[in-house]
Amino acid sequence: MAFLSMDCHTEEIARIASSKKIPSLPEVAARLLELARQSEPDFNEVAQVIRTDPAISGKILKTVNSALFGFRTKIETIERAVPTLGISMIRTLILSFHLAQQQQECQNLDSRLESVWRSCLTQAVLAELMSEHCGLDPSASFMAALLQDIGILAMMAESPREYADNVLSVARLPNTVAAERAHFGFSHVDVSSAIVKTWNVGDEFAQAIKHHHDRISEPTTSRPSLTQVLQAAHLGAMALHGGHAAPTLLDDHLKNWLMFIEQNLSITADSADDIVSDMHARVDNYAAMFNLKIGGGRSAVAVISEAKDLLNEIAIETQLKLVESQKTSKWRRVANELYSDWLSGAYNRRYVSECLEDAMAPWVTKRKPIAMLFLDVDKFKDINDTYGHRVGDQAIKHVAKWLSSTTRRKDIVIRLGGDEFLVVMQIALRPCKVVVNRIAQELPPLPMADEEPMPMSLSAGCVFLNPDPNEPPDINWLIDEADRLMYEVKNRGGRNVALREIAAQI
Repeated sequence: MAFLSMDCHTEEIARIASSKKIPSLPEVAARLLELARQSEPDFNEVAQVIRTDPAISGKILKTVNSALFGFRTKIETIERAVPTLGISMIRTLILSFHLAQQQQECQNLDSRLESVWRSCLTQAVLAELMSEHCGLDPSASFMAALLQDIGILAMMAESPREYADNVLSVARLPNTVAAERAHFGFSHVDVSSAIVKTWNVGDEFAQAIKHHHDRISEPTTSRPSLTQVLQAAHLGAMALHGGHAAPTLLDDHLKNWLMFIEQNLSITADSADDIVSDMHARVDNYAAMFNLKIGGGRSAVAVISEAKDLLNEIAIETQLKLVESQKTSKWRRVANELYSDWLSGAYNRRYVSECLEDAMAPWVTKRKPIAMLFLDVDKFKDINDTYGHRVGDQAIKHVAKWLSSTTRRKDIVIRLGGDEFLVVMQIALRPCKVVVNRIAQELPPLPMADEEPMPMSLSAGCVFLNPDPNEPPDINWLIDEADRLMYEVKNRGGRNVALREIAAQI
């Protein structure tokens, strides 16, 4: 078949990308409605449910990044979007899904829809787990991988029978590109790229999705990219979401995946085995969460019926929230003044004494591993003595900017005073070692107006622990221990990190 130029399909791609009928799982919407009925829903629980569904996740991200809110930074994860939008807006978005219409459009594709959903979720969980190993933001990787095949859902919604007969009947998920191009002249990757471009989530996010089917990126010694993680997630899903493929074909896919992640993400075969085990457990847990049976269980009509019961409640509550939001905005302004360091923009020492324990509490409760990193600028007194306090202030800002750029949004960056900083992270041990070494050893030189950039370095001490929720850690002790480790590094010449893993709870 002779392909037409992609330009000839631009209008059709745009039409499918703007589909209002991208199917969501009724079970997911029903669970969200249950949470929405609670007087004070747990944002973390709401986010965990939303992030399992590409259509709902996409709608949330599109809304939070729209001109309606005008946030200066792009929001790429559901964990950030939910508290930013607030539960009232989340409820409204859930109720806006045309589930009854969607179910009618895809009524003969129930089993195939479940297969697409599981393929999307497999890729998302793989991306999340691999990012944890190579020091990238797991939440952002999960979301990008979950949405990279949303074009399949859009094509299914707009042309259900045509897509089933000409693509799903001859191709194995998630490797449908060739069959799509053979019949339509374009693929779901083109549609996915068009969709996320309209959501305004940022160039890195969109480019990674656009290139996740590319074969195959060159090995690199630099930090792995989101694009490489998505490519690896796709290759892994081909090997692990095999369906009825021949064993020899699955073996080839598995070899390709293992080779790719070792060359591009520095993930060994042993680590890959752990990732596969964790992936199956997480995907199965998600499926069990909703008692997933696409063709049965909660019907879309039943969900819509429940949704209508909430409309009057929300109409009244929205008015009350307008008053409450004014109080919240005022509190945030006051909190920003209280807990922000005037020079660096990081949190200040007051935040440590009044807020840090509460901020770490969810990690402790859920037994999430925690790293506390104490940092000090090497030879900072010499900088002040040689160049003056103005350059010294610039050096502090430079370090704060570096810490912000090398950590994730959920990590906590604090300036304790002078040239001392604290970074608190919820992170596994392996990526922790990568991140803290990069922070301590790769600080760029400080740009100088009329001179060559001035080299700078950091000494760092890191305490890593797996907390026991029955015996919360003593934060002051952890800070003191990280401080002690930092001075050991400084006494050995600096520009390095000492890490201590705490086995017993302190």
